Amino acid sequence: MSDGTFSVGVENQLDLTRQLMFLTGLSFNSRSSIKAQDYNSSSKEITDYPSNRNNAVNIQGALQYSVNAENLISLSVARKTRFATTKDRYSYRLGTAILIRISLPSMLLTMIYPTKESS
Repeated sequence: MSDGTFSVGVENQLDLTRQLMFLTGLSFNSRSSIKAQDYNSSSKEITDYPSNRNNAVNIQGALQYSVNAENLISLSVARKTRFATTKDRYSYRLGTAILIRISLPSMLLTMIYPTKESS
């Protein structure tokens, strides 16, 4: 079993003030099956699973405030998609192969304080 994966993204930083930054990001991800086969031990036949493809657009944004040279407050929001793994997509239940197509988007909200820069 093999997959092809393609991903491209862009990020932008806008300095609103000397201490406040607005960050945005956008990415496109694609995953497609190249070859997936099943072996039937009863008939000793190898058959191809149907091909499948998933695409996703991810977006993120953040506000970062620099309190001083060592501390930063960051508030970010992101929508990220997790593609199902090969194991997730092809499973056996009651002796039958089931093709599962899963794309799990989730919203993430984080706030971090303080963050120290590495020396």
